[in-house]
Amino acid sequence: MRKPTYLSTKFRLVLAGDELEIKYFEKPIYYGYSADPKVPIYHETEEDSRGRSRYRSVRRVRDLVNANFQSWIDQFGNVCISKFLTLTFRDDVLLPKEANPEFKLFIKRLNYRIFKTKRSEIKYLATIEFMPDSGKLHYHILIFNLPFVDNLYDVVNEEWGLGFIWIEKVPDKNIGQYITKYMTKTDDEKLRGQMSYLRSQGLLEPTVILDEKFIRKIFHSMPYEAQIFANAYESEHHGMTEIKKFSLGKFPKIKTYILANIPKPARFKIKL
Repeated sequence: MRKPTYLSTKFRLVLAGDELEIKYFEKPIYYGYSADPKVPIYHETEEDSRGRSRYRSVRRVRDLVNANFQSWIDQFGNVCISKFLTLTFRDDVLLPKEANPEFKLFIKRLNYRIFKTKRSEIKYLATIEFMPDSGKLHYHILIFNLPFVDNLYDVVNEEWGLGFIWIEKVPDKNIGQYITKYMTKTDDEKLRGQMSYLRSQGLLEPTVILDEKFIRKIFHSMPYEAQIFANAYESEHHGMTEIKKFSLGKFPKIKTYILANIPKPARFKIKL
């Protein structure tokens, strides 16, 4: 059997919408594929595994939201204003396996009501949260591509019909962080074996780059005023990890340059 091989890097860049995140790891991270899928890179406890799963889910939701927020265009060429909905259940619905089929039917009804087709057109991401007192499940949904709809509240309320709804204003900044605060921890027993979020197919994906030379070049070209966050922490597997985030809203040329010069290959399956 061929010896398993992995590629490694100490840098990771994620571009999601106008948010750019660069991480530096003291110890290298490994990516690529093994010749023997049974060979693990790390040995960890179930508790550690669930903690890492929670971290990956939160990061995944944040990146998907940032990549899709205000990024969809309607049939007239106008930017779709993302809508943030909360759906609750009138009855005591406590488990995702009971709630998720109802949620998916709601999405189908809303899709047909607005887009007049059975083909899935709505682009959304929904997180699951449980009420701290009653344990009731409810959904927080960000819909990215709704066109203008008269009396949107009434339309959503009619198509849901299972409890109360809210339509809230979403902030223009840090939207990914805003949404992830509503995610129930994946170590909640009610989420065992279940996803902590639901999403439509066809969402825009964040750009992930692991090329060290390219990332260094981008990092050293970033204007000081673009930085919005910086932190460092100790990781058991990667040692000291430094993270910096930048907003490229006022620096579109940098974003254009990154997307036009992505090293190949740019994306791998990588679990951190």
